[in-house]
Amino acid sequence: MLYVSQRYLAAKFIPPFVISAMFFIMFLLTFELFKIIHIIISRGVAFTLILELTFHIAISFVPIAIPLSTLFATIYSINQLSSDSEVVAMRSFGISKYKLFLPFLILSILIAAMTYHLGQNVIPLSKKLFKNKIISISSKGMLSNLKSGEFFIDIPGITLFTEEVSDGGKELKNIFLNIDKANSEEKIISAKTGRIIPNSGTDGATRLHLSNGNILTIFNDRTEKVEKIDFKEHNFPIITDAAGNSTINKESMWTGDELTSGISEVAKKSQDRSTIEQIIKLKLELYSRYNTPLSILAFILLGFALGIKPSTRSKNHNAGPVALIIVVIFFAITFFGIAMAKKGLLPPSIAIFTPTLITTVLGMTLFKKIDWIS
Repeated sequence: MLYVSQRYLAAKFIPPFVISAMFFIMFLLTFELFKIIHIIISRGVAFTLILELTFHIAISFVPIAIPLSTLFATIYSINQLSSDSEVVAMRSFGISKYKLFLPFLILSILIAAMTYHLGQNVIPLSKKLFKNKIISISSKGMLSNLKSGEFFIDIPGITLFTEEVSDGGKELKNIFLNIDKANSEEKIISAKTGRIIPNSGTDGATRLHLSNGNILTIFNDRTEKVEKIDFKEHNFPIITDAAGNSTINKESMWTGDELTSGISEVAKKSQDRSTIEQIIKLKLELYSRYNTPLSILAFILLGFALGIKPSTRSKNHNAGPVALIIVVIFFAITFFGIAMAKKGLLPPSIAIFTPTLITTVLGMTLFKKIDWIS
């Protein structure tokens, strides 16, 4: 059973940890909200859906916010205890630095286990739901931004221009369409009038019903052939249901088991450049999820060692800026290592685990240097 003093230390750590975790998540969330606020406003999204999107993206920031929170919460709580001479009082009762560190270690293990579970299962699902919800919102209300006399380029590969828009954006006059199909061909469609018909046909596509116009097709091959067709009526599927229901499934959206099996399956293929790059991406993602719990343990050790004041009379002991510099260096090494790993110049395991290893060694060195002699 933990001593009363150790339970007291644990209680001192929890409030600043919760507050700092909320701060870092909200801080990171602010930047993402700026990116999606235009989509939310222009599409008239319901408030409940906004809350759902906010929750999903907030969960995705846990692997960054939690390690940072453990570091700064530990520094704050230990620094406060040192300033109030509570650490000195505990030392006078013969409590060693190992016993003083024990409640922080236990809490860090619990936090690391929770973060590991979230990283392996919950966070990938939240990322997938968030990204695909954004795609769905963007597709369904895509044509709501169509305005008279302005080019509309929100639909990939299509440029749409109309001189006049009426009837709530459904009726169009003097229409110009440019459809670029990569390297195969380019189509230019012009029509006097048009009408947007949502969810029409068996495929559920949003169609543009055009009247009195022509289609000019330019083939981007060696023949440089040009074809022109006049029409009285033409239905053009401007947004297909497949586009509205498309999904993204990147490595960051895979569960831990899916990443492990994915690495094994890709490794069985012929080892060309594309498969090697894919294996590197999968390993970087998987090792990052293993590394997050380890970084929590490393940061809490470092925070404890930095937070202890050498003496109750020390006035210039400000561990915050030192910790901030260490965090900047930590992420700089991490990003540099990932960049090198993607180029094939560094093994993914070295790129991911090296910053945590350096932090752990630094924390252990500072921990050993703590002076417990009054």
